[in-house]
Amino acid sequence: MSKKHTGGLIARSPEAVFWAQVITHSNPDQCWGWTGKPSRHGYGRVFYRKDGRSIEAVASRVSYQIHKGEIPEGLFVLHSCRSRICTNPRHLRVGTQQENMDDKKKDGTTNEGERGGNAKLTRDDVAAIHWAAEVTNLTRTAIGPHFGIDGSTVCDILRGKCWKHLQIPKLHPPAWNSKLKTNCIRGHPYNDRNTGRKPNGHRYCLECHRVLLRAKYAAKKSLIQKEIR
Repeated sequence: MSKKHTGGLIARSPEAVFWAQVITHSNPDQCWGWTGKPSRHGYGRVFYRKDGRSIEAVASRVSYQIHKGEIPEGLFVLHSCRSRICTNPRHLRVGTQQENMDDKKKDGTTNEGERGGNAKLTRDDVAAIHWAAEVTNLTRTAIGPHFGIDGSTVCDILRGKCWKHLQIPKLHPPAWNSKLKTNCIRGHPYNDRNTGRKPNGHRYCLECHRVLLRAKYAAKKSLIQKEIR
């Protein structure tokens, strides 16, 4: 059985607001629910007034302070149940920032990569960027616009400066741009008859280029035939 605490949400103290929105359980080991709207990160929120100002606090921190006392400066309130919305004091403990980050990595709830609020790319996009840099003849500047980023960001991805948590092998320098390579990625030799040069001096495999053109022509021809039908 659960019990919903009711009370005025205009109360001045955070404790009163907390008890008005929490849902406790008769089972002491059960997570406690929260009736208020959570934050965008999934935590319960407590709004109260102090000195005429509206203040927002994290519900789990308020719960810890009510049941266990003040939170030492510089420490975080961590959830042993891995449920951010939970406010059961049995599930709460204090820990360092490193412990908090370790828990997030263990649970897969970090804001790395596409979980970040400003992320423009997905895991598949990053994999495609690595593939394009290694297999095709596109420059970094040419790859970027396909994914809504610039060439410098592509360079950072290829060198592992960002999205390094995906553990994709670094491509610096990319295979298609390395002067030490004697063959292209598909095994065609870089010789006088099979090596093309782009305006910037970078070489590319002519045979791979012909394969790409034939594939593009076949796809276009197939599309035209479908439209005719």
